[in-house]
Amino acid sequence: MIVQVTNTDDDVDYDLFNLQIPGGGMGYYSGCLNQYNGSYSWGQQYGGISNRTDCANLPSAIQDGCYWRFDWFMNADNPTISFIEVPCPTALTAKTSCIRT
Repeated sequence: MIVQVTNTDDDVDYDLFNLQIPGGGMGYYSGCLNQYNGSYSWGQQYGGISNRTDCANLPSAIQDGCYWRFDWFMNADNPTISFIEVPCPTALTAKTSCIRT
């Protein structure tokens, strides 16, 4: 899997990055609240919603990502992974408009 990291945690002694997964919590920032108007159940600030059925209470545009979190990612919380840094594919940066300078 190739993911684009747009933030890191540099307050620890090991490599760490965050995955922004719909339904996974706002963390320190609350961008989704600004992006999606309406009364949605976002869950806990850190950790988000607690079960798959709550994905239906999110904006329809991000519900599939929330279902992925529970179906494929198995609602993992801070899993240990092995990773290597690779150049970000153009197909990904074209969607995010984020390119390392």
